[in-house]
Amino acid sequence: RNESSSGAYILPDGSAQGPNDVDEVLLAMGRPDPWEKWEGDLEPRLWYFDIEFPHSKVLRSRLRFGRPLAGFVNRFDSEELQDKLYESFVTDELYPLLSKASTEHTKISYAGGVLTEHEIAVTLFSDLMKTLASLLLVYIYMVIYTR
Repeated sequence: RNESSSGAYILPDGSAQGPNDVDEVLLAMGRPDPWEKWEGDLEPRLWYFDIEFPHSKVLRSRLRFGRPLAGFVNRFDSEELQDKLYESFVTDELYPLLSKASTEHTKISYAGGVLTEHEIAVTLFSDLMKTLASLLLVYIYMVIYTR
């Protein structure tokens, strides 16, 4: 919990020594004004609820991944190495997890620079393989039936 000139806000950055007070968290999550971003800019809230808040059945939240990675001083420390490690994390661990996370009752949506680029690449590769298989089948069909 941090104090700002506009009141209190909850910043879920993992720096708290213990669990946050539930009432404070609910109050902060329901505030209509922007939340303070890690860099200090204002950004829309990280949590959204349906009209029945605090007894909502719908929750939308935003989680952030990126630099600085663990073991680096800041986001500018060895930028290329951090970018490679982050891209590896997204493609090998995060994307497989998120792509299979939705269930019948829970819809998981995701976006982000590296994540979206990887998803597009995976989709294009899949479509390319289907196109090549289709062309091969058409070619085989034409060879067999034009003799």
